[in-house]
Amino acid sequence: MFFVDANVWEDRGELIALIGLVTVFGLSAAWCFAEYFLTRGTFDAHGIRLRWLWLRPKSGAWDELETAYYSASMGWHVLEFRSGVRIRISILMHGQGGVLRLLEEKGVQIDER
Repeated sequence: MFFVDANVWEDRGELIALIGLVTVFGLSAAWCFAEYFLTRGTFDAHGIRLRWLWLRPKSGAWDELETAYYSASMGWHVLEFRSGVRIRISILMHGQGGVLRLLEEKGVQIDER
């Protein structure tokens, strides 16, 4: 009824704004769900590899890890490797605790920035 009845809208701009908001929030929600369900990663004693829907896969060996820090403002851990690869691991990502335990076992100092 909101889209058909012309008497409901005093101005056509209201209808256009509503359609725009629904579209933008719908696309944003689809993006977030795709990121959540399609981001995959593995790690072992030798290294880490992550695959995202939107970016090329990234990987790094633990013996090439240069710096590791936690970004409190963004809520992720950043791993920087000698090759220039930078891997961000969100605190919401399943398995990130295992990565942190492995880094602790290897004696890697995680700074906070």
